[in-house]
Amino acid sequence: MVVYQGRTAEIRWGHRLAAQLVHWSVRAGKADDESPFERRLTATIVEINAFAIHQAPLVLVVPRTVPIRWPILSLQVGSTHVHAVLGEVEKPNHVEVRAPGN
Repeated sequence: MVVYQGRTAEIRWGHRLAAQLVHWSVRAGKADDESPFERRLTATIVEINAFAIHQAPLVLVVPRTVPIRWPILSLQVGSTHVHAVLGEVEKPNHVEVRAPGN
């Protein structure tokens, strides 16, 4: 099992903020040999858009130079926390630019 974690992340519906999260973690792996590979998110809610959080498709966005984006397959929203099953990381939509000869 691999654990990714961080301080801040967002759940987005298109370009709209659905939820601002803190203290997030994603556990990725199999529970046992018979189980499918899963990615499970747990995070604390700081801010939430009650309409946008119930729309689809939703994406977990982790801020980086090139943001990491996981599509949300299923989501449970509590009063202070969210739990979700995530899909595979989306490939970035950019072209790397290098100086000639590099």
